Amino acid sequence: MPQVAIFGLGHVGRALAQVLSLLPLELFLVDSRPEMLLPGRLPPFDAAANLHFCPGPIPEKWISSLAAGACVVILTHDHAEDLAILEAALARPDLRYIGLIGSEAKRARFRKELRDAGFGEEAWNRVTSPIGVPGAGDKSPAAIAIATAAQLLPLLAPRAPETGAPPPR
Repeated sequence: MPQVAIFGLGHVGRALAQVLSLLPLELFLVDSRPEMLLPGRLPPFDAAANLHFCPGPIPEKWISSLAAGACVVILTHDHAEDLAILEAALARPDLRYIGLIGSEAKRARFRKELRDAGFGEEAWNRVTSPIGVPGAGDKSPAAIAIATAAQLLPLLAPRAPETGAPPPR
């Protein structure tokens, strides 16, 4: 079953979790602020997804819990936290998608910080930032969530067997 981990359950993270919960996947909801994962704060979920609530002060530790091929979306409230999660994700060459929300300025800053931390250009090339299908235009949490879910959808489809045959339908 495909896995997606959403790091940060602010406005965009909650909206993305709600959209992705409609799909049959393992959905990890990770936030360093336990109150962000309280049932009364989260939207109602369609239970097609198997939800995992992952609170804790060190959110990047959840990266090691993910299976090969998992998708990671980084949306936290804190740049230092984003960077720690991003570095942990880049240490996993088997992750299928690493998305980072942010402006062009944030993107440039993180690229420099990763370079300064010893990550090469090939590592940065694994990061999708900004997230979402290009050209969506709308910056509302719901629009970002839908555009990001659309970007993830092809990655969540069953993979073709190693023989190159198409995936079963």
